[in-house]
Amino acid sequence: MAIEISDLRHAPDHLPAAVSLVWNEWSYLTDETLAEAEAAWHTHLAAPRLPTHLVAIDGGACVGTATLAPFDLPIRPNLTPWLAAVIVTPDYRGNGVGGLLVTEVERLARERCGFESIYLFTTDAADFYRQRGWRLREHGTYREQAITIMGKSLL
Repeated sequence: MAIEISDLRHAPDHLPAAVSLVWNEWSYLTDETLAEAEAAWHTHLAAPRLPTHLVAIDGGACVGTATLAPFDLPIRPNLTPWLAAVIVTPDYRGNGVGGLLVTEVERLARERCGFESIYLFTTDAADFYRQRGWRLREHGTYREQAITIMGKSLL
């Protein structure tokens, strides 16, 4: 397994697979259709910095994705930036791919964008992030789902 983490701007052929991964996992948290989500991601490819979508590629296939986004949770518009859309295909889970994606988003937020902290929300992966230095910020509810909002210092 030789995973390559790439900015989607440099690997646009993987956009449909990346959007599908994210949409299939979390479509219940949005009103967007798959086609609308794909169109939005296409516009993001022209964004100078944010959002930045990363893809994990193995053997020419997209096996995971993560995003550095200016916002991700409408009920917390004051927090920025966000680690969002971290998903790895089932056969690659438990092999460190998610950790690689998270580490790269953190690096981009700190080194390329100059952010001192970053946020995320999760419905079920708080332990995964806690193991990577993320700290509980609060528990809440979004679209009738229990969520955990976490933050991490990038200093």
